[in-house]
Amino acid sequence: MPKGLKTIVPRVVDLFVPTIQALQKLGGSASIEEIDETVADILKLPDESRAVLHNEGPRTKLQYRCAWARSWLKHAGLVTNSDRGVWALTSEGDAVRSTDFADLPRKVRQAVYAYRKNQESLATETVDEELESSSEPDWKEKLLDSITSISPTAFERLSQRILRESGFSQVQVTGKTGDGGIDGDLLPINAPSFG
Repeated sequence: MPKGLKTIVPRVVDLFVPTIQALQKLGGSASIEEIDETVADILKLPDESRAVLHNEGPRTKLQYRCAWARSWLKHAGLVTNSDRGVWALTSEGDAVRSTDFADLPRKVRQAVYAYRKNQESLATETVDEELESSSEPDWKEKLLDSITSISPTAFERLSQRILRESGFSQVQVTGKTGDGGIDGDLLPINAPSFG
């Protein structure tokens, strides 16, 4: 890069909308790597911006800021994540449309501040016992009823999410609604890439 030019890496607040767009584009759930790559593609970031290290590495500044953006979006109730590093849109996040993008940063900030304030007040209260009552004996029937009542598109997105949670990456649903089955492509994580 020529001397004197500064490489631009978007601010955390500027990554809220592209993160939602990336998850929507990726079928509602994705690995961290898939999200970061898609966010960079959506923003049309040049290689120089993608390669700037955070401090002295190993993560890039973009990866670091994308992680903060996901964290803020999670506190705002728009995304969630699993222990396996798969991030997904919540129903609120899935409902975000382009007409909501202009006001999204303000809403996320407000939600995060409210979340933090709520966390502080919860720290002084005792934990309620709702979690213990969640092990009802008919959970399998409820799960089956839920799965059989969703649309074919929602079922394909659920299958995509389950495959990502099971350790696959680059999971893409390629079938069309009404084709009678799930069609897609995937790679196991750590699988060699031939392409």
